[in-house]
Amino acid sequence: MMRIQPSDREAIRSIILERTIRIPEAGCWIWADSCMATGYGQFRFKNKHYYVHQASYEIFVTEPSDGMFICHRCDIRPCANPYHLFEGTQTDNMHDASMKRRVVGGNGILGASHYCAKLTPDAILDIRTR
Repeated sequence: MMRIQPSDREAIRSIILERTIRIPEAGCWIWADSCMATGYGQFRFKNKHYYVHQASYEIFVTEPSDGMFICHRCDIRPCANPYHLFEGTQTDNMHDASMKRRVVGGNGILGASHYCAKLTPDAILDIRTR
């Protein structure tokens, strides 16, 4: 994780506040700029790459401990609201995902919704009743 230099903190704070859209109903601060294919917000500052949620946590809450992840309580990947973020281990992150039924069996998507699914629910029912 890229640590933010003390001299850059105010500029990065401004970037986060200027490039997010507040969603009052959910409380999310949605990143309205560049996002990775995975949905996480990102930006460059002084030739360094930052993930928005990690930078937001570091700027508004505290510097994360080494080896820790910054996880979303709201499960909205482009959200930068520091109150929606928490520090945890990879195990904590996976447990959180499992408790929210975002990860089941490794890929997080079940049944016919999975991109590799070959069978529909009707086809499965037909096979089981034969």
